[in-house]
Amino acid sequence: MLGGSAGRLKMQASMEYSLVNGWSLLAVAIALGILVYYGVFSSNNYSSNVCVADTGYTCANPILVGDGNLSVTMSQLNGHEITITQLGCSSNLTTAPATYQILPIKLQPSQTASMMFQCPLNTSVIGTRFSGSLWIVYSQGAKSGIVSRIGTVDTMVQRVIIQPIVHYAYVALSNNTLAVIDTDSGNVVSDIPVGADPRSISFSPDGSTLYVASYGDNTITVINNKTNSVTSVIPVGAGPSGIAISPFGTYAFVSNYGSGTVSVIDMISDAVVNTVSVGPNPVGIGMSMNGSYVYVANSGGGSGNTVSIINATTYQTVNTVTVSTASGPYSLSVAPDGGYVYVSIEGAQEVSVIGAGSFAVSSTIAVGKDPKYVEFASNNYAFVANSGDSTISVINGISGKVIKTVNVPSGPVGIATTGGGSRIYVADGGASKISIINGTSYAVIRNITLKSAPLAIAVHP
Repeated sequence: MLGGSAGRLKMQASMEYSLVNGWSLLAVAIALGILVYYGVFSSNNYSSNVCVADTGYTCANPILVGDGNLSVTMSQLNGHEITITQLGCSSNLTTAPATYQILPIKLQPSQTASMMFQCPLNTSVIGTRFSGSLWIVYSQGAKSGIVSRIGTVDTMVQRVIIQPIVHYAYVALSNNTLAVIDTDSGNVVSDIPVGADPRSISFSPDGSTLYVASYGDNTITVINNKTNSVTSVIPVGAGPSGIAISPFGTYAFVSNYGSGTVSVIDMISDAVVNTVSVGPNPVGIGMSMNGSYVYVANSGGGSGNTVSIINATTYQTVNTVTVSTASGPYSLSVAPDGGYVYVSIEGAQEVSVIGAGSFAVSSTIAVGKDPKYVEFASNNYAFVANSGDSTISVINGISGKVIKTVNVPSGPVGIATTGGGSRIYVADGGASKISIINGTSYAVIRNITLKSAPLAIAVHP
């Protein structure tokens, strides 16, 4: 009896083992089938992603995304500075593409830069291979429109964009709040109380902190960007109108319209550590890319039609540049390559261009009526908010020419850009709205209505 019971128990245990492991094996088989179906075990997925450079160039690290964006690290070895004005990607190894992206950027010999090419993909499935050629259009010296292939690529789609990036705009409103807006949904996600009559917003370099200049009560409100809470209120001079932040995140410089000064704030202690006298009624303020100089637009008319240039280390004014015979230099922006400064001139309907090395006006650019604000994007295009005729002038920073004029609702007073100029955000003061402009087509893709009139706008790049 005992032997028979033991046999039956062994048989039962064996059947249970087989049943359990049978289901496990079936589950593994199903999982493997799914992975094979989606191409995980395809030999393509284990092939290298290669960029083979033509003579005079280097290219490496191709990364292809399902929307056709291909990032490549490249450099040019031609011995002279070139200005790349367009990028193109072709599915043919020897034929140039029919269309190009516009992207002005200066490239020194052996200087490495990351470029984003738009390639023609038929599918966005991960593992799909793409072979083609990469092209640039560039100028060198007096020659322009030079078409050149930089190399060929053989790569595959490595990832897809699962969901869109949420963009937030920070808008100073006339009701003395800072509205944080999800620009994809149009919803206000936070209202932060600030000082009276907020006129300017700037981010710390790492995006963790915002600084809001409140003209009406002579303060700078410091806000934690993660918690949307006020951490400090700093008294400054009369009528703070603009803020420039050191690229090292050490000091903030505030133009004080009423007192004709610039307050220097230690960003660690949140305290004013110096005050610099400039011209009458300073409004716009900006900083050189290397943090050496601060540029201040003095709007006071007469002797105030100037830009003061301050040494950011000694806090001494090292030069004063007359920018117009008309009144009203209002705002300014420093080009991404640091070579020049654009100054909007209200009374003359123009932008004055100052050479950052020469400290002199090299040219002027005609724009719309009553240009209130000018802002460079990182792709070397500048955008000018013309409050008087409700337009945005788009300027190619390489050629210094207006290439497009965009109509917006009413009275634009501020501009912010992000994503290398892929989106332009406009504060429409006369319409209590913000407009979002596509940075390629320059079409207004959305208008968002606000609780009150916007006075300034910022986004973290």
